[in-house]
Amino acid sequence: MIFKKKKKEKAFDGYWNILVVDDEEEVHSITNIVLKNFIFKNRKVKLYDTYNIEDTKEILSSDIDFSLIFLDIVMETDNAGLLITKFIRDDLKNDTTRIILRTGQPGNAPEQKIIIDYDINDYKEKTELTATKLTTSVVSSLRSYEELLKIKDHEVILEKEVSEGIIKLRKKDKQLQHQERLCQNVEIINMLAHQWRQPLNDIVMNMNNMILDIELDEINKDSIKSTSNLILNKSQKLSDQIDGFLSHYKPNEKKSDVSLDGLLKKVLSIVDYRIVTDKISFVQEFDEDFIIHTYENEVEQIIVHLINNAIDAYNKIDGSSRNLSLICKSSKHRLIISVVDEAGGIPEDIIDEIFDPYFSTKEEINGAGLGLYMSRLLVEKHLNGHLDVFNKNKGCTAELTLELEDYIHG
Repeated sequence: MIFKKKKKEKAFDGYWNILVVDDEEEVHSITNIVLKNFIFKNRKVKLYDTYNIEDTKEILSSDIDFSLIFLDIVMETDNAGLLITKFIRDDLKNDTTRIILRTGQPGNAPEQKIIIDYDINDYKEKTELTATKLTTSVVSSLRSYEELLKIKDHEVILEKEVSEGIIKLRKKDKQLQHQERLCQNVEIINMLAHQWRQPLNDIVMNMNNMILDIELDEINKDSIKSTSNLILNKSQKLSDQIDGFLSHYKPNEKKSDVSLDGLLKKVLSIVDYRIVTDKISFVQEFDEDFIIHTYENEVEQIIVHLINNAIDAYNKIDGSSRNLSLICKSSKHRLIISVVDEAGGIPEDIIDEIFDPYFSTKEEINGAGLGLYMSRLLVEKHLNGHLDVFNKNKGCTAELTLELEDYIHG
């Protein structure tokens, strides 16, 4: 007895789904015969057949992933194939499936016009589609389809990487904001220390005098009452300063109507101690009082920060002239708030870096390099404006610009 070894069937990696759309049965039969044993990259062809627009739209709307469509132009209408093409590209948003138009009446639809006006990959007359040319067209289309799928996969990966990058940036942005908040807390402490030093010294001195009078048995009721009132008044002022600073650094949840004049007065109440202590000759100029609809504390913080930067610049140089101007002007539907100093300006080798995160020319702890960066971020993302710093004349000008269409009313 002779046993014949059974031939092992070759395993294939699935199918290429191809849709044949034509109202002629003969076209379907020929296409099936030619592609019956067709194999490309270890995958067979699986053919689907439709004969009109309605059935074609129905199968295209299913979950079948078609690699290629042979599409007749003239069926129940002269432009049936073109209508199906628009359905695929425009309605289904499918730009990967390859489409080969086949027509027996080329005069009805000129090849050049169709390929330009529609997303068609090839255009063939039925009479020229021999078995060899049909197979060649299929190979070319499947290669193109495969490359498009790779591009789509890369796009998905890229979108994922971009999304992950955005999440990381937002996380980093929150970290920067947290660090800026820490820096602001240090700045509050430093400001309060400057503001409180003299009043506390007065309180301590008056308390010591009162204790000394008690020890020397030289108690005078009027003197004690006067001293006590002085201590109470100074303590109340210290308490008011705390409230003012806390209000200044508390973020606004909603916009409010703010008088420009009132806003600038609040700013000056915050920086007044430095203007006096550091012997700054301060000038304030503005054309008229505006009512601004904005986040009040955020605008305050930015202006205070710019003024403090200018005063810091004066403290790094020697010179008797310490002029500082706060100028507000309306120009071309904009409100421009400028802080102008004469402290020599910013060195040209670092002026392009001053808005970078972590960059700083300061050595102290409250100069963490986040001030200008966070200020610009706040202006652009929250206040719909922009912040610029540039050298001009004898010093530096910091310019905060707010669009009047958004900010002014009434």
